[in-house]
Amino acid sequence: MKTDDQEHWLSHVVALAASGDSRAAYCRNHGLDYSRMVRWQRLHGKGTRPTRKPRAFVKATGVAVAAPFPAPAGVRVAVGNAVIELPASAHPRWIAELALAIGGLGQ
Repeated sequence: MKTDDQEHWLSHVVALAASGDSRAAYCRNHGLDYSRMVRWQRLHGKGTRPTRKPRAFVKATGVAVAAPFPAPAGVRVAVGNAVIELPASAHPRWIAELALAIGGLGQ
C-alpha cells in the first residue's frame, strides 16, 4: 500500500510529464523541492521525463489543408483610371516590382 507521501510525489511525477514544463519550472510553480522531484523521478518515473513543449512551427509532411476561401483567379491593381489584371500565377516579386514602379510614376 502506498503512503500519502508516495501518492503525493507519484502524482506530481505523472503531472510533470504531462505538463511539458521543465522540471525546474514545474517545481517552482507547485512549490516543490527540486531535489526530491529528481529522486522520485529516478525511483518511479522511468519514461516519464518531461518532453519540451513543441515549437511554434512544426514541420508537417503529407498534410492536406483546405483553403478557407477559394483561390483568386488573378490580381487586379487599380491606379487612378488605369487597371492592370494579372494572373494568379504572377510571381510575387514581379508584382512588388510593378507596384514600386507604379508608385514612382507619381513623383
